[in-house]
Amino acid sequence: MKFGPDPVKSPTGSGLEHPVLSKDIQLYVIRPKLYQTPAVIWLKKKKCDVAATEEDKRLGRWILSSYDGDSIIVYQAYNPTIAEYACKHGKFSGCPEYNERRMTWIKTNFLWMMYRSNWAHSPGQQRILAIWLHLRQSLAFDNYLRQSLSSVKEEAEQQRQNESIGTDGLIRLQWDPDHTPSGTSVEGRRAVQLGLKQVSTFLNGQDILRIIDITQFVHEQQNAKLEDLKVPIERIYEPDDLETREHVKLDLRV
Repeated sequence: MKFGPDPVKSPTGSGLEHPVLSKDIQLYVIRPKLYQTPAVIWLKKKKCDVAATEEDKRLGRWILSSYDGDSIIVYQAYNPTIAEYACKHGKFSGCPEYNERRMTWIKTNFLWMMYRSNWAHSPGQQRILAIWLHLRQSLAFDNYLRQSLSSVKEEAEQQRQNESIGTDGLIRLQWDPDHTPSGTSVEGRRAVQLGLKQVSTFLNGQDILRIIDITQFVHEQQNAKLEDLKVPIERIYEPDDLETREHVKLDLRV
């Protein structure tokens, strides 16, 4: 089964590397029958013959992501020039084609990124980056959640405050439908995405541990049969701070 449009080959000599994903990102194979019931879509085990746990079946608002004690992976899609610059320099500031005044949307959910970018075929989204954000050193990702806004009124107030103290930076939080590989939304399940606008510590690489271009991997999976499809292992991430969890309206595990 093929997902999205016909895949294209990565340009020769483009600098696009195919990372050893078994080391960089843990993978698992999706079983087709996991998608017969929309609620049962996540399988944390590496082997594809292991049943999903009760935690994997949860509906609601969850941050599903690949993370460890040091970092959490978020995804974003860019044009080739921006992607190559970011991979080379570990930051986005300084790239002539990157508009620092625009909002860039990062996602923790791999399949959400595939849906949004049409498997790296949407204009300006031909290259998919995996971005490791600090968790331990600077709590970058948790800070994004803590500072995020989810309403126009909140954003207007934040902009007024920024203008009064001469600073920039705005983070918008949205909960969107989770998606299966085919792009079908999962009823009752929400995925988080964060819009970053003029967040200097993201732009200058201070919050970033590493950046890898995974476009070749994306194209390979897009053209794979469903029973052979590989995606990153993702599990529920919860900030340690209760106030942050409540601020972003995460559902509570009971």
